[in-house]
Amino acid sequence: MRLFGVALLWCGLGGATERSLLVSAAVSLKEPFEALAQRFTKDHPEIKITFNFAASGDLVRQIEAGAPVDLLATAAAEPMDRLERAHLIEPASRRTIAHNRLVLVTPRNKWLKWAELMRARRVAIGDPRTVPAGQYALELLDRLGLRAQLEPRLLYAANVRVALDLAARGEAEAAIVYATDPVAASGLVVVDRAPDDLVVSYPMAVVSASQERELGRAFIALVMGPGGRQLLRGHGFLLP
Repeated sequence: MRLFGVALLWCGLGGATERSLLVSAAVSLKEPFEALAQRFTKDHPEIKITFNFAASGDLVRQIEAGAPVDLLATAAAEPMDRLERAHLIEPASRRTIAHNRLVLVTPRNKWLKWAELMRARRVAIGDPRTVPAGQYALELLDRLGLRAQLEPRLLYAANVRVALDLAARGEAEAAIVYATDPVAASGLVVVDRAPDDLVVSYPMAVVSASQERELGRAFIALVMGPGGRQLLRGHGFLLP
């Protein structure tokens, strides 16, 4: 009986030390963030990290609706600005963790450049209503003088990885995605790039309602530290 009581006490203490961190992040951060989570939990085995990867606009709406998120990383400043104005993130924790660029990708037998994009019947981009990559894509097409002509041919995707898949499956003859997306693994090639001055920024911050703010700050510190920066660079991200 006594041993049973000690076992219950031990289990109770063990349960009390288990902690979790829910990280909502733009889908383009999937690979480096999953690798960073492995490093984090290696040093903190009592911590469980769960990811919610989706379009930045969808992630913001989830937090506005009260989703129990601890950390947020978006693929543009505006969604994070929106939450900061609503006091839904911790401003002091906010950091710009990386930059990215847009690229034009096609199947290997297409090779359409920006100037030849009018030959495509369908071009896949992220849905600009929720996906920053889609918003950037429209801005880029505006600058190139192609938006008005191409808009009827644009195929909107739920996120940038879906846009990549549409081109890989042949449902679009080209897609505008991030330079960090797994283009080669999808059987596609990068045929053109956005101008150097069109840069995508990724802010990250602790969500105000989080019960694990200290853990959230520790994860951001890992992302911003030498190991995190090296990992992001290795996945093709540009560093701030």
